[in-house]
Amino acid sequence: MKVLIKHMIRVEDKRVPEVREGLPLLRNADVFVDKRFELSKFGRDKICWGMARGVPLRSVIFARHLPVTLDASTKKTGCIQYRVPGSVEGRIFYPVESEVGQGSKQTKWFADFERYATGQLDVGRALFRRSRVMQIVASILEWMVRIIAYVLPSRLFVPKLSSTYDRIEPVEEGSLPLVVFSHGLTGNGDENAMLCSALTREIVGGAIVAEVHHQDGSACEAVDGCGHKIPYIPDPIGSPDPRDLRPKQVRQRANEMKSVIEYLCAIGSGEERSDPLLNRVARLIDPRRIIPVGYSFGGATVAEYCSTVGLKKVEDKCVPCAVLMDPWTYVTPRDGSQGFRLPEKAHDEGIQVPTLTLSSEEFIKSPDMQAATVNLHNKSLQPASFGVVDKTRHGNFMELCFWMPQFLVPVAARIGFYDKNNKSARDTYQKIVAAVANFIYLKTSPDAHSPLAPRMRRGISSESKMSKRGNLKE
Repeated sequence: MKVLIKHMIRVEDKRVPEVREGLPLLRNADVFVDKRFELSKFGRDKICWGMARGVPLRSVIFARHLPVTLDASTKKTGCIQYRVPGSVEGRIFYPVESEVGQGSKQTKWFADFERYATGQLDVGRALFRRSRVMQIVASILEWMVRIIAYVLPSRLFVPKLSSTYDRIEPVEEGSLPLVVFSHGLTGNGDENAMLCSALTREIVGGAIVAEVHHQDGSACEAVDGCGHKIPYIPDPIGSPDPRDLRPKQVRQRANEMKSVIEYLCAIGSGEERSDPLLNRVARLIDPRRIIPVGYSFGGATVAEYCSTVGLKKVEDKCVPCAVLMDPWTYVTPRDGSQGFRLPEKAHDEGIQVPTLTLSSEEFIKSPDMQAATVNLHNKSLQPASFGVVDKTRHGNFMELCFWMPQFLVPVAARIGFYDKNNKSARDTYQKIVAAVANFIYLKTSPDAHSPLAPRMRRGISSESKMSKRGNLKE
């Protein structure tokens, strides 16, 4: 399957945009636009990013529910678990030789499905903590999950990742970028495991991708180094004050991202660990190509990392770019108190690396979220890339549509998880993965020979303007 980005047009606007109907023009932005869509129908001065269409997308394939997903790609990915001493755990995805032995075990989408499922039930308990009925329902469901997980083999109900295998040998040599992925609120790193696996193959030349299970209380489930469960902290009402909780959480998350980067780079520079395979994988990392990527609260984590605890890496030119997938840039407290932008320093000073921000229509239609996201973009190093993915809600940036039964996907759309006007949540997610992979490649490779590269260079025009009627003119 191939997708093409037909036009990439720079929109110049020296003004700091005000919040108004539609998406404001973005200062010095490389904005992805597909001319098949009529921009005027989205409101004056709104720019709709109409999907990436031309990146070779070999290995992000339509997954099937339950069985092993099919993949036409000859490229394979390895997977290994890790834990930073005294800090977080997660999984690392890495490129391997094309030959895979018959005894190789295909990687599960979730490293521990029982932990994930019971964690989501804990989130439900927290969200409906004032409802006795929901507490009883959650308890019953938890026992059902535990019984099913105990009685039935996991292969019967846990989907597996395409072309991805546990603990197989990595490529023998290479100098590859390290992508570190930060998950969203109520999730964990495994929720975007397909993204992490696919990026190792879809970034031209390969990459090492590490997912992080955060331990700040924002994950649906987490376990510390001693095996103690870290509970999910629900949206506070009253105490603790949201203005105290969320900034503390995002700072802890940024420090956890930093600890993963330092841990893997230290191994890559020669520090030995007890796992020989981890040592061999880490030796492939290029410490001068660190790319933080985050979804939702993870997007705020990336902004916090680049503007605070990871600032030295940024200043040392070790972070060539960053990716924010539908970032959570504005917190609206449930107690009705005044909302605030997150993270504060990033909104004040910007992210000083080339940044790709992809936003859902759901988030960008919120005036407060729109103003915060556009402000973060405009304060950051320019030109930066900004895209609004057509017909999307926040859930379209997750992989639920790949591992849930397909008959439930329309149900998820009806209850608001997906945009009901989007005919294929899978198509949309594949295009998001393609855009992320190509942005990282074009920003990290000294000589990007992607088919997109010359097209992008020709398509960018400083003379491009938006007409009063909302149509693009070159």
